[in-house]
Amino acid sequence: MREPLCSIIVPIYNVEALLPRCIDSLIGQQYQNIEIILVNDGSTDSSEAVCREYLNRDSRIKLLNKNNEGVSSARNSGIALSKGEFIFFVDSDDYVNSDFCSVGVDGFLNHNADIVIFGFNNIFSDKNKILKKHCRKSRVISKEEALKGTIIDGYINSLPWNKAYKRTLFSNIKYPEGMIFEDVGTTYKIFDKANTIYITSNITYNYEIRNGSLSNKWWCNDKKINDFFTIRCEQLQFINNNYPSLIKLSYATTGFVAIMAHVFLKEKNEIIDNWIDSEKKMLIHSAFPYSILFRFFYFAPKLSKKIIKRIF
Repeated sequence: MREPLCSIIVPIYNVEALLPRCIDSLIGQQYQNIEIILVNDGSTDSSEAVCREYLNRDSRIKLLNKNNEGVSSARNSGIALSKGEFIFFVDSDDYVNSDFCSVGVDGFLNHNADIVIFGFNNIFSDKNKILKKHCRKSRVISKEEALKGTIIDGYINSLPWNKAYKRTLFSNIKYPEGMIFEDVGTTYKIFDKANTIYITSNITYNYEIRNGSLSNKWWCNDKKINDFFTIRCEQLQFINNNYPSLIKLSYATTGFVAIMAHVFLKEKNEIIDNWIDSEKKMLIHSAFPYSILFRFFYFAPKLSKKIIKRIF
């Protein structure tokens, strides 16, 4: 069996304490033909020094230092620097199992995949709890099933790091820079370009959830809310044009973000409020159970707003 080069891209920003664990898990891969691209996104702690220490220890490691421009820019820069046939992403505060790359390569070579989706562990470090997310049976899935997962997260989702990709899929796709939820705005486009998507039951990635993680309580930050709504609207338009069977589900999740924005934005967004008014018919007939929430919201907006605030 041939051994194609795999590129592992690691965006890094101020993670000096956790970075060694991440890099150690990468250099310990069973599959050896890899390049590890450390993208230091303007860290102000000693992350660069940690990277340089490993750079001197393993010739497969490359270090790219750049100004702080966010995780999307870091991933895009890593892709541009990479030489591998296949692309993997790892967040610098996470770590992977030793079969991370070998499971991906098996999916590419033995199942003719363009994308391989892995199972992963959600590790709640403050609660000493692990939640496993994976499918029960490895299989090839349809684009529709994959895209459904980008609308309603489960073991199929928009996350960039529990997947491996043929690098050719990124030929005309970049992560949107300056946006939060950049993965939600990108993964569905990559799924659409793929011919074969293979999901494995193997758990290979460990995602540590800590207080202060970027994605925690997105509805409490105006930029997060506005970015999320913008990205969901773009996805909704794409689904409407290309996968009409998923349109009710896409309206449901976009509408949910819009309602949360209406309730929690500190500075009201007239575009979102107008969208809620104009899309009333589509929202109340969207996917269950979201449609129930929307009907209640339109029927009793003040009461529903109080209840939503109490719940969230």
